[in-house]
Amino acid sequence: TIDAGGNLAPGNSGISNLTFSNGVVINGNFQVEVDGGANDADTAVISGNLDISNATLNVSELVAADDDSYLIASYTGTLTGAVFASENGVPSGYDVVIDTANKQILLDRQDAPIITQGAGPVLVTMDEDGTPTAFSVSIDATDADLGETATLNWTVSTAAGNGTAGLTTSTGG
Repeated sequence: TIDAGGNLAPGNSGISNLTFSNGVVINGNFQVEVDGGANDADTAVISGNLDISNATLNVSELVAADDDSYLIASYTGTLTGAVFASENGVPSGYDVVIDTANKQILLDRQDAPIITQGAGPVLVTMDEDGTPTAFSVSIDATDADLGETATLNWTVSTAAGNGTAGLTTSTGG
């Protein structure tokens, strides 16, 4: 257990892994250094449960972060706390992602999704007094982000009027 006011710092003025064999409860600070030049970060490797519900995450960049993601913790048991109590110094353009499926905590760069319209624009002409002919539109997108921010939601934002309908996108994060 890391008590309130205490520090868990896998690396000290350099990148390192710190391994625990009996689970960890962090009530203090989790200090992480990121080295974008080496595409690496301090990592806590935990065999057992991890409790971050009262933890403060403090991130320092030795060299500016520029990789897609940085693993900062892994665990083999259960995770208590869906988020850190507070986060400081998370690099601009990155989010803390709790990946419960892989039992990892990462700093993940938030890249814009790549949206492709498909074969378009789609033009449909019909007589206003006639029965419209069925048609479909294909809109595709991919997002390299992890966690909730990898979810893309599509919504028809305006009903068709005079032949035009609008589409709005949003990410899950």
